[in-house]
Amino acid sequence: MSQFFLQTKPPRRDLPRIGRVGGLASLLLGSVLLLSWFGTDIVRLGRVATDDTFAGLIPPKANFSARLSAWSKNTPPAPLPTGLPTAARILTIPVTVGRGDTLSRLFERHGIRVSDAYRIADISEAGVLKNIRPGKTLIVSIDTIGRLHRLSYPLAADRSLIVMREIEPDFHNFTTLEEVRTTTRSQHLATGEIRSTLYQAGRQAGMTPAMLKQLQVVFGGLVDFNRDLRPGDTFRVFYDTEELDGKRLRDGHLLAAELVLQGDRLEAFRYVNEAGDPGYYDSQGTSVETAFQRSPLPLARVSSGYSKRRFHPILKVWRRHEGVDYAAPTGTPVSATGHGRVKYVGWQRGYGKVVILQHADGYSTLYGHLSRFAKGLKRGKRVRRGEIIAYVGNTGWSTGPHLHYEFRENGRHRDPQSISLPPSKPVPDDQRPAFAKTVNEYLAGLDPEAPRAVALSAEAGN
Repeated sequence: MSQFFLQTKPPRRDLPRIGRVGGLASLLLGSVLLLSWFGTDIVRLGRVATDDTFAGLIPPKANFSARLSAWSKNTPPAPLPTGLPTAARILTIPVTVGRGDTLSRLFERHGIRVSDAYRIADISEAGVLKNIRPGKTLIVSIDTIGRLHRLSYPLAADRSLIVMREIEPDFHNFTTLEEVRTTTRSQHLATGEIRSTLYQAGRQAGMTPAMLKQLQVVFGGLVDFNRDLRPGDTFRVFYDTEELDGKRLRDGHLLAAELVLQGDRLEAFRYVNEAGDPGYYDSQGTSVETAFQRSPLPLARVSSGYSKRRFHPILKVWRRHEGVDYAAPTGTPVSATGHGRVKYVGWQRGYGKVVILQHADGYSTLYGHLSRFAKGLKRGKRVRRGEIIAYVGNTGWSTGPHLHYEFRENGRHRDPQSISLPPSKPVPDDQRPAFAKTVNEYLAGLDPEAPRAVALSAEAGN
């Protein structure tokens, strides 16, 4: 039996020949399988490297060099400092942040070294990149081995955060700077006649809500915008805007304004004194800004005025109403009526969420039934006249969204709609010539068809 098996074994000299034949057959079969499996992708990668219409042709598993070859067709190289390693070509591409993206996830998806994202995260000046927003587009400059050389992240329309790789000492570190684009200022004149509301007329004249708010703040101590305006009253507003590439970027300053109310002319001109503090004055140098605005909501309707006896809608008793209620939707911004310091911010029984401001010379103001407070508002913080401090709500003893406003003088409640508000100081005598020069410039812009002028002498306002 053992002899039979020994005889059936092939001769040892035939094994190398069979092995060579089998190996060749395996190689041929493997080549056929590889071509059938990857042939399509190889052809597609060839098209990507030569075809301008490469969008969508790169396979998901294509290597990074193939993708960079495709991007390079119409993408110019980014301006980078000299002295970079010559190992690879530098390409600049836009990268859009998706929902849930972090910087490291964004880098990983686009073939950029994740270790670079970690190094950037350690830079305190680049902290904004720890919370990148969906929809933002970063401009990144990278090389063919995935190293980041430069990154630009938009902070605003005219500002960007720049992160750049340092050449010295070891090419591993990054530095940051803020790039600010140059803007220009443009002056505008808005005129109109009030038929329904100042807001409607101002918007039709091209004014933004923010510029209308400036107008209300300037004349807030002289005009009750809820009661004093009538159909047929007119306005002229000369203001500037900040522009970028010929497009309006943001509002600037109200430079001069004129209101004609039932035939009475009111005017205001912006003047920055020698200390750098801006103020608004009439053509004779008298301040048109009282120490307080009449109302923290200039365009809101008065739903309940100051009264010695009013039936309380919740307590169902007759009692004094020592403030003024303004009806407005929840979330309407509430402005400080004067410069001061936050005395209290929090919750108080019937007032609900409330802010109390302490002003100079024994004055204080209260703002109640708020929905929320302005960001960063806290006890002791200084606020300026017209600054947003909170938002209208319906908290506390309230039957609907409104603002309850109180004005106190040395602790005593006063009617904010009728009290004589303390005036601001006039232009100092030694600054009258400079003030008059500024007014003459603004008068030409305010009424170019009928220019007026004021004297340049120090006695102009006497």
